[in-house]
Amino acid sequence: MSASRSTTAPPPVTGADRRLPTVWTGVTLDRVTIHRAPGGSPRRRRAAVALVVAICASVLTGPPAGAAFPDVPPGAFYSDGVAWLEAAGHTTGVGSTGLFLPDRVVTRAEAATFLWRIEGSPPAPLSGFADVPTGAYYARAVGWLRQAGLTTGVGGSNLYAPNAPVTRAELTTLLWRHAERPAGSPTPFPDVQPRAFYTQAVEWMVQTRLTTGVGCTGLFQPHAGLTRGTLATFLHRYAGLVGIRPGGYTPPPPARCAPSISVTTVMSGLQVPWGVDTAPDDTLVVTERPGRLRVRLPNGVQRQLAANFGDLRVSGETGLMGVVVDPDFATNRRIYTCQGHTSGDVRVYPWTIDPGWTTATRQPVLVSGMPGSSSGRHGGCQLEIAPDGRLLIGTGDAAQGTNPQDVTSLGGKVLRVDRATGEGAAGNPFLGSANADTRRIYTYGHRNVQGLALRPGSGQIFSVEHGPTRDDEINLLQAGVNYGWNPVPGYNESVPMTHAGARPAVWSSGALTLATSGADFLRGSRWGSWGVGWPSPR
Repeated sequence: MSASRSTTAPPPVTGADRRLPTVWTGVTLDRVTIHRAPGGSPRRRRAAVALVVAICASVLTGPPAGAAFPDVPPGAFYSDGVAWLEAAGHTTGVGSTGLFLPDRVVTRAEAATFLWRIEGSPPAPLSGFADVPTGAYYARAVGWLRQAGLTTGVGGSNLYAPNAPVTRAELTTLLWRHAERPAGSPTPFPDVQPRAFYTQAVEWMVQTRLTTGVGCTGLFQPHAGLTRGTLATFLHRYAGLVGIRPGGYTPPPPARCAPSISVTTVMSGLQVPWGVDTAPDDTLVVTERPGRLRVRLPNGVQRQLAANFGDLRVSGETGLMGVVVDPDFATNRRIYTCQGHTSGDVRVYPWTIDPGWTTATRQPVLVSGMPGSSSGRHGGCQLEIAPDGRLLIGTGDAAQGTNPQDVTSLGGKVLRVDRATGEGAAGNPFLGSANADTRRIYTYGHRNVQGLALRPGSGQIFSVEHGPTRDDEINLLQAGVNYGWNPVPGYNESVPMTHAGARPAVWSSGALTLATSGADFLRGSRWGSWGVGWPSPR
């Protein structure tokens, strides 16, 4: 085989658009659970409520300079591969979209074209397959596959099925044949049959570590459609292995997978539980969005606290939301809640809890004026205590396009305030402003902050927030930084979650939204590599 390449950029691979499901709607939970590792005790600090998402991925190095596609986030497992394909002239994206569409399934025509291009687009006759038109962009690529003995078509017919999705088994087999059918090692994957047409190809992929399977599943999933992101990754690895591209090939690290866990239900009968925190005596404090404050005492007794929610506004996503226990609770018996108000805004209130855990007495409002919407959409609102004892407030943009970038608005922000006064805390980036709300702002350019997490021992603060129809994010927060949500004009949710020039997320969900919400770092040696150091921020 030749390692030469054409010096002319080929036309882009195109194909029918396919879309994946996006946000889950209408989800109502009726319980709070705490996860424990075998032999361990419940986590003492915070438990994620509403949705717990475990993200399991192999981490590759960041992409080379020149990755041109806004839908390819830095650090994605496929970013190196996409950047190489683009820099080498093997792709310009999908049609005129300016996007790579990494989660779209690849057709057999596209797979043939990509492999032909990394081989250098050698001259080739037409394939002779009845379903490959002579003028198709992939005609010479399929002809080259057939001439090189890499394919004989589909099922013994004179057909290639160019528009059918290519499976992981089929792409693996093409690469194995292109590498001249080397021997491999026994496969560890239970879903790879001993005498399937692709078995030897997968064995070779295992021996060369071109693949370690699909995430943490322990499977190869041979019959699954291959996405453009995975194709880019396989081609990048393969080209380094066989010398088509310089730099060689470094096998990926093993996927960092969760240890086995047991799940114990500690509270039930709840209606839309939103926030949870733990008091120093191990009492769980839980908010229910319709306006109830519940506790679970260390002896297992559960009760609703007597509390005045007469001016609570419950609409859509907004109601009684985040809760956090004051770090001096043992002496001041104080907690804080974030909640919608009948005046239309979102507010933070301190509460004093009686010694018997029966009554919560509300104190004067601490922070008001966080924007709300008539529908209750994007009301935020998460609370956390910063490492220096300041109160952090993660807000939503209230579905108003100008709010996230407007530093006179409290919408689409993370606020950092004094717990006693609600004023902007010392060290905030805009503390010199004449505007009291601006002085409260720590970071801006957020869409709808649902989680705040502190990395123990580091002083680092992470936010978790919902994307529109893609790109839920985890962000590493730094004072004064713009995280890039700017949905204007109007409320334009087709814009990128992070606009060019803003601080990129440390993790993004890509095309499939997960509705990520509460977050915390796992603690203790029983969690292995999933302990405090994971996920490592960039």
